Amino acid sequence: MQLLGSGPMGFYPCPAPLGYLDDKYAERGKKIKRPDTERFDVVRKMFDLILTGQYTVPQVLNIVNKEWGFKGPNGKKLSRSGLYNLFTRPFYYGEFEYPLKSGNFHQGSHKPMITKDEYERIQIIIGRKNAPRQKKHEIIYRGPMKCGECGAMITAEDKVKRQKNGNVHHYTYYHCTKRVDEKCSQKCIEEKELEKQIAIELAKIEIPVDFKDWALSHLKNQNAQEVSDRDKIYGSQRREYDACVRRIDNLIDMRANSEITEDEFKDRKQVLLSEKSRFQELLKDTDKRVENWLEIAERGFNFAERASAVFGEAKDKLNLETKKEIFATLGSDLILKDRKVSVYWDKLLFPIKEMAKEVREINERLEPTKKPRNATDMGEIYSNNPRVLRDLDSNQDNKLQRLVSYH
Repeated sequence: MQLLGSGPMGFYPCPAPLGYLDDKYAERGKKIKRPDTERFDVVRKMFDLILTGQYTVPQVLNIVNKEWGFKGPNGKKLSRSGLYNLFTRPFYYGEFEYPLKSGNFHQGSHKPMITKDEYERIQIIIGRKNAPRQKKHEIIYRGPMKCGECGAMITAEDKVKRQKNGNVHHYTYYHCTKRVDEKCSQKCIEEKELEKQIAIELAKIEIPVDFKDWALSHLKNQNAQEVSDRDKIYGSQRREYDACVRRIDNLIDMRANSEITEDEFKDRKQVLLSEKSRFQELLKDTDKRVENWLEIAERGFNFAERASAVFGEAKDKLNLETKKEIFATLGSDLILKDRKVSVYWDKLLFPIKEMAKEVREINERLEPTKKPRNATDMGEIYSNNPRVLRDLDSNQDNKLQRLVSYH
């Protein structure tokens, strides 16, 4: 790739891409592409989404079009090919190829939206065949973390240090992107130190096997009552919904037979449709209870029992995928500040963390005996602890979005 100076060619001679606008009043051939104040930041958020590594391009497209309601300058939604084109254009990090496919790249005169490092990472994420790939070292803790000072995302850089004796060492440093505040004072943290802190956090939810088995047995007993309650509620709501639909049908018949006026029909119809909508929402809420919360809880307890050990083993064996999964499961609210990572535990894992603390204290308080206590003895002890029961019983209403099962 040949990179030419900015010069006259620093002015991109094609229509401004999404997120930018052409300067209508500039001389032809020297039209600077200026940021589109309405869309520039939104397009940057599209890059932020794909950079987390948690979304595919189609998933980002769904968020952009359906959740954000994004429209381009032409008033149309963003297409799939358009989004792929956006993620693969060097223009966004400050360069452009002209003529197209010539191999001649020019430094643009416009304000870049992303860095070249971010661009290259995106090519890896979306799987471009010719994208540069990190073969020797992979950055694995990118995505869920945010800066505790300014709230920007945490990014990472892989550094290589070569010694005079020929040895080569790879170091990965995590730091704030400073996208929110360029003056953010937070410093970087090396990956090995970050992993030590992750291991400490995982140890906070670690539970013994006997407690996991007792807890799941307790929840299975609760499940029978849950199924009964759920079926009764759903049946009652369904009958009310069906009755509402019948009233709407009768109202239509009455209007067809001229038994009521058009105005009366509209008023009554509006009331019934609102009622129908309310019943639909109630049914949806009840449907959520149909999800197998017991299975979710079991995955949570398996994770709490094994995650710490699995993470330690994965660290020794450099099992990157396992480390990624465990890190992602910790939650979406991880904060890095003053080189310290803080985990605000997601839904199901938070009460497990509280229980794990109490269980550790229970085991520490028990006086040593000549004969080891069996699972039945420990189950009786856990059953008589009101704090453990309170936290355990709250779990059935908590759903964890992403749990990896470790058996």
